[in-house]
Amino acid sequence: MSPVRAALPWIDARLIEEQRSAQERQERARKAGNMALASEPVLTPLGVFALYSRSFFLADAPPAGEAAEAHAWCMRVGQKSWMELSHNRSQGQLAIALFRGGDRTTAESIIESLKQRAVGGPRGEQAADRQENNWQGMWWRSRHPVWWSWAQAPIETQSLMIEAFDEIVGDAESVEAMKACLIQQKRTSRWPGMPATANAVGVLLGRGKDLLGDSSMVQVLVGTESLTPGENGVPQAEAGTGFFETRFIRREITPSMAEVTFQKPAGGGLAFGGVHWQYLDTIEDVEASGRDELAVMKELFIKRMTKSGAVLKPVSASEKVHVGEELVVRLKITSDRAYEFLELTDHRPSLTEPVDVLSGWRWADGVGWYQVTRDASTQFFFERLPEGTHILEYSLRVAHQGQSSSGFATLRSRYAPEFSARSRSRSLSAQ
Repeated sequence: MSPVRAALPWIDARLIEEQRSAQERQERARKAGNMALASEPVLTPLGVFALYSRSFFLADAPPAGEAAEAHAWCMRVGQKSWMELSHNRSQGQLAIALFRGGDRTTAESIIESLKQRAVGGPRGEQAADRQENNWQGMWWRSRHPVWWSWAQAPIETQSLMIEAFDEIVGDAESVEAMKACLIQQKRTSRWPGMPATANAVGVLLGRGKDLLGDSSMVQVLVGTESLTPGENGVPQAEAGTGFFETRFIRREITPSMAEVTFQKPAGGGLAFGGVHWQYLDTIEDVEASGRDELAVMKELFIKRMTKSGAVLKPVSASEKVHVGEELVVRLKITSDRAYEFLELTDHRPSLTEPVDVLSGWRWADGVGWYQVTRDASTQFFFERLPEGTHILEYSLRVAHQGQSSSGFATLRSRYAPEFSARSRSRSLSAQ
């Protein structure tokens, strides 16, 4: 505790500086005639952080002297102006500081406000009422989804919300929903940096249900066959995570195995899994696959120049393209969450050649990717793909006569292959 206690003088000095700076701003505003700013001071994010940090030691090392006066002033200002705080993290920190300081009423009001602004919520009947087909837990949308400061860091904010809801109102359902959101986020993205990881692991293990204390296994039923780790050739589950994997070869697969059921015992925590089916078929007969989580659609257009400029005409199933014409490939990606480390591979028609053969970084509409031209495909590597709909386009030149497949696009998460999607392929004729 000695290193922590050594930081208390700095925290007290920061609270004193918070009061002094606010009073100076009030005086300047008063001289400028801005009476609204002069009468209603608002705490800064760093001031709220200092108030939150000081709340851990109110009983063991209460502030004294000038620090006690500054602490009381910050508490009074926070009670009156918490709605003016622009960051959810700051509001959560202030709610905890007020609660530990004895103001339960204001703290609960802040929590109620945060709950009303949350996205999603607890699982079960509530999720059905919200018409959530793909439950992701409970979280808050960032006002600046492309960038954030330390006061808006999403993982630290989510972790702080779990702490606040658990400590102030004891909302167990919301706490578990927010923990599920943290885990869901980790499946497709990283926790950036040591502070984010420490905060996330701390609340996952220290708040709500004991996730590591649950030893119940997920029940997997493939057709009529039950998969139990350690039995009938199924490998033992990995210690801690419960991970196990099994494979069926061609002669073992029957039509009834198309139905796969996953079930976790009631109160048994969370479980995630994926089913991967590999088979051989004519490329035109391979159906598109994709869900709300991730989907990709591929379209072909003929680019023609007119007096008014370039015009894109969709290539119909019965239409033939001509040698020398430029084709534009449009890839439409839709996702219901932010992804990191996505790979998109688009197979080109064998009758065409790429117009742009140089690999390199590309940027469009707030998204960056590294594009690589291969012998038979074009690949796109995304370090981060935000939630929403994204359109990618690149050009091909018809180089040969004949008939071929347009090729399909495959999109998947590098480290979570259960998140994948595929477009359809269609025939293409050139003359």
